[in-house]
Amino acid sequence: MFHEESPQPCCPLLRCKSMYYRDDERPGKLRDDESMGYWCEKTSDSIGPDNILASHRNCQAKRGCFADKA
Repeated sequence: MFHEESPQPCCPLLRCKSMYYRDDERPGKLRDDESMGYWCEKTSDSIGPDNILASHRNCQAKRGCFADKA
């Protein structure tokens, strides 16, 4: 299910398909949507460089691989 809440901060290296067709999403500000497929720009995979799943909830500032800028 697609959530209509506004985009929230996340790692600038986190990517999802919706950011390429939604005007309000961009690197570092995406929606948290469990049905969306996310991937890490650094690894080009759904698993980040620390071997943890890339997702909006996981890719936050407390994560060791979090990037300050894209």
